[in-house]
Amino acid sequence: MHIKIKNMSISFEDNHDISAIIEVLVLDVYKMENIKNGDTVLDLGAGIG
Repeated sequence: MHIKIKNMSISFEDNHDISAIIEVLVLDVYKMENIKNGDTVLDLGAGIG
């Protein structure tokens, strides 16, 4: 599948991936303004299940 969000074009294979895309880009769960280029983000997968 292929979607466009916030001036970005995103391709993904599994329909279940859309929830992660929504969390990161729409809900901004990582507060992207606080993450700098080169930072490491660790996602423990707490949103699954």
